Amino acid sequence: MALETLNKDSKVVAFNSTVELADKGVRQDHQGVAAEALNFIKIVAAAPTVGKAGEVFYNTADLKLYVATADNVFARSAVFS
Repeated sequence: MALETLNKDSKVVAFNSTVELADKGVRQDHQGVAAEALNFIKIVAAAPTVGKAGEVFYNTADLKLYVATADNVFARSAVFS
């Protein structure tokens, strides 16, 4: 490996075992959403009767997907096998 000349714009990083590598200024209050808002498919044993708009259910009894198009109103898919 050839030697390179350092100039005023060069960036050099050096550390030893006593250097704290964790950022001191990192905020601990991370942004995000609640897990229930991520619209994962909920597995249910019977056709859903209660759900918020946008929720997706998979019924293991009739093998169909149900999507809540409005609160407590569902559209049903064809059978998945």
